[in-house]
Amino acid sequence: MEELIGLIDIVSKNKVKRIEVIGSPSNYQSNLQKLYDGIVSKRFRTTKDAENILYPEDPRQSEKFKRLRNRLTDRLLNTLFFIDVNQPRFNDAQKAYYNSYKDFAALKLLIGRGNRLTSVKLGERILKKALNFEFTDLSVEVLKELRIIYGTVLADWKNFQRCNELLEKQFEIFGIELKAEGYYVEIARHFVSSNASKKNLENVAVDYTLDLEKYLPKVNTI
Repeated sequence: MEELIGLIDIVSKNKVKRIEVIGSPSNYQSNLQKLYDGIVSKRFRTTKDAENILYPEDPRQSEKFKRLRNRLTDRLLNTLFFIDVNQPRFNDAQKAYYNSYKDFAALKLLIGRGNRLTSVKLGERILKKALNFEFTDLSVEVLKELRIIYGTVLADWKNFQRCNELLEKQFEIFGIELKAEGYYVEIARHFVSSNASKKNLENVAVDYTLDLEKYLPKVNTI
């Protein structure tokens, strides 16, 4: 139930008042919509609250509710793609992040359907934004796809080489970012858990910092 409440909180805060992907207005009185509305209004605070109201005196209420909860979770995940990020509260980086990853999902679907030619323009658009906003992991994924298309489908040697060289560079940067992230987690975990020892933590942090400093001339994202 906690996972479902979290998803609904995201959707409702972004002014998605109805789960449009459920279907026509005739479905707005369905148990799916009632479960959504009940959680938004805080009428349903626990799984048992929802089970008793949606399936009263039904001997299979737990089983039915589990199926309903899973259906609603799937619909909410789909609804995330329809959130309008062109709202004042989203800054440029946030807009670029959400739009780029949404476009990347579309790119993977196109490639999965074998439509690699149509994928090139979309892939290049995503890549430009990923490089501009330093979404290194995304740039690596997109470059992998573009390299294959240019090299094996379009026989475009110039763009293949461009993507290949850029991929090597971005992959190196990504490796350094992962190292920095690993160091961060190693330090942060001592503060997340009250039982974690903080002995010599300052020395460890200094060692990590000195190790990362040698990468600064080539990487400015760490």
